[in-house]
Amino acid sequence: MKRTRNFRIGRYRVAVAVAGTFCALTTNVRTQETSPPPPATKPNIVFILADDFSMNLLKPMLESKYKGLKSLTDDGTTFANFFVGDSLCCPSRSSIFTGKFPHNSGVFTNTWAPLKGLTDGGFGAFMNNNDEAQTFALALHTATPAYTTAMLGKYLNGYLPWADAKFKGKPYNKPGVLKKQWGWDSWYVAGNGYPEFSYDLFQNPPGAVQHYGIDPADYLTDVVSGLAQDFIKTAKEPFFVEVATFAPHAPYRPAYRDETAFPGLTVPRTAAYDARPDASAPDWMKDVPPLEQQEKDAMDDDFRLRAQCTLAIDKMIADLVATLKAEGKYTNTYIFFSADNGYHMGEYSFLPGKMTPFDTDIRVPLIVVGPGVKHQTVNQIAQTVDLTPTFTELGGHASPTAPDGHSLVPLLRGTTPPNWRQKALIEHHGPPDDPVDPDVEKHEKSSGDAKPPNYEALRSDTYMYVEYSNVATITSVSSTSTDATFQAKNNFITVGTEVSIAGVTPTQFNLANQVVTAASGTQFTIHGSFTPTAKTATHGTVTGGKDSVSEYAYYDLDPASIQYDPSELKNIFGGLPPATKAALHDAIVKNTTCGETGKPTCWQAQQ
Repeated sequence: MKRTRNFRIGRYRVAVAVAGTFCALTTNVRTQETSPPPPATKPNIVFILADDFSMNLLKPMLESKYKGLKSLTDDGTTFANFFVGDSLCCPSRSSIFTGKFPHNSGVFTNTWAPLKGLTDGGFGAFMNNNDEAQTFALALHTATPAYTTAMLGKYLNGYLPWADAKFKGKPYNKPGVLKKQWGWDSWYVAGNGYPEFSYDLFQNPPGAVQHYGIDPADYLTDVVSGLAQDFIKTAKEPFFVEVATFAPHAPYRPAYRDETAFPGLTVPRTAAYDARPDASAPDWMKDVPPLEQQEKDAMDDDFRLRAQCTLAIDKMIADLVATLKAEGKYTNTYIFFSADNGYHMGEYSFLPGKMTPFDTDIRVPLIVVGPGVKHQTVNQIAQTVDLTPTFTELGGHASPTAPDGHSLVPLLRGTTPPNWRQKALIEHHGPPDDPVDPDVEKHEKSSGDAKPPNYEALRSDTYMYVEYSNVATITSVSSTSTDATFQAKNNFITVGTEVSIAGVTPTQFNLANQVVTAASGTQFTIHGSFTPTAKTATHGTVTGGKDSVSEYAYYDLDPASIQYDPSELKNIFGGLPPATKAALHDAIVKNTTCGETGKPTCWQAQQ
């Protein structure tokens, strides 16, 4: 066993953004209280980011003996409607770093594998799109005075903590790259830290790999907590530190000291738990079989493990607060607590996972404390893309960021800006197709996994609207003078489906909104005018549905409505007036192209 040092954190007034059921917190929120004014000098910022943290973990975490999270919620602002832009680790974290939605960051999945045709995800896509040069870290690091910065724990899927690691032939774990190009003075980051033990950290300084073993002191959440405490004690102010835990991500490994906590705790039996799709549900949900008793028992065990994992996070919060106070830095420091995405366990009959457009997966906590922050509940819709402009406003320097989101600072201080957003945008590219991706759930019964196809969704105060697009890779094409037959990688296409085909050579096979005239398995045929040929396609995609939309879903979240459906169980899209359907589709198009050349900004699109 080799170790580095030990560390911790602490805080002041809080802002909390919480998803899902948040009754345990909101019932304790007092009326707005007077807070000290914002600091005259630049404040320090501590950002704690949990991994796969579902809203139903808040209750057990608030019962922790360490009282870390409770110390924040007792003083701060609660964002009751805080949403991610994509319920998957890497795209969500990319949005946090840059303030950009996936369609502008270029990161939609966890995987970068160009030889397999996978170029829209992971650390590789982040680098390939030059996102590392547009982060809040670089903005703060180049401010005047410059922030001293530290990144601790989990970075992006596909990052390798090796001294000789390269992207496109260029080493990146070099002090000059980490500091000057990425904006991080200190860098203690793991690759596969999910087991919490027996992992490597690339540590800069000194610019070398450190291995950690299986002793209690090697528990990763405790290690990054210690590193953060040490940084707080020694860093030149102002400072920014991100502490990104791997907990409570699978395999749900708690600290040894917490292995007996929460005896008897089970997955909350909400209205959505074990619910079965009805006739109106999207087709991909209808493929999920009912839960079996042994699966429910296993999820209860795993939920208890996840709750146990939160105890180390709560201890970290308490220790960081204590360190800030001991160092006399607490009153000039903001603390943010949030998560990259939510998590479902048994809801809608799904086995454990994420990626769906439902609140279980897209709604996450955000808790902020600091000088000038009011004790209040904020009901305005906020998103993870708002964190970058919030950090840069607090730090007084935004370049080189160009975020899609908006600073939360006015809301933290009790002011509601005019024309705040009316809806959240969520974008997703289908289930992971790389078996080594840690977010590919490995269940014995894979049919129980939630595997939504590509989708875009809008979440407002009163509805959730989703457009699903089934996309498959084309592997071959053949044709006669009147028909073209395509072989695809999945079998969502049936006779009568409208499909669009792109990226196939020769270009005569690139077609929009063609009706399938024959289909069998993964092979389908369209009728048209073609030059007789036999062609093996090296690339290309087929998308089901007119204008690339194969299915629609709409859930009524308006408490005043007779169709109020807070658990998102009843898709009522079919009964909407045609004008409403058209307006919703137009809003999706506007939001998913926002920020592009000649298009409205995303802030304008969300109004």
